[in-house]
Amino acid sequence: MKKYVLIFSARYLVLVLAHSVARIYLNLQSSIVHNVIIVCLSSIIAAIVFKRDQNRSPTAEETKSFSLLSLLSVWAISLCVMVGLVAYQSNFSPVEVGSTLDTLASTGFLFTFILISALYYLAIRASFPWYIKKVLLP
Repeated sequence: MKKYVLIFSARYLVLVLAHSVARIYLNLQSSIVHNVIIVCLSSIIAAIVFKRDQNRSPTAEETKSFSLLSLLSVWAISLCVMVGLVAYQSNFSPVEVGSTLDTLASTGFLFTFILISALYYLAIRASFPWYIKKVLLP
């Protein structure tokens, strides 16, 4: 499943960067809906490649493994993009960015992190096998 997680991660990174650039230059607001759509699209792209390679639906264990590893990649990529955007949009030094992230590490942040993680996990876990079963396989 690592191959498909890498495909997911690459697509997620491209879509997040495109979304971030659009937000900055078009002065758009972002929402969790946009991010869930990006996660689902990345998962569907990985599902297309999985179906092409395997010509079957993923097993429950493969879906679970893919979902967990993809969620980890979402948070790693999101953290890197967030730090980059904060540094780009402000005159923060790396030390100030670190102190800003320390401020976020509170109970409210932890609750939000868990809630969004659960939402992303469910979106990935649902979209990967669903797309193969309903759209790609007869």
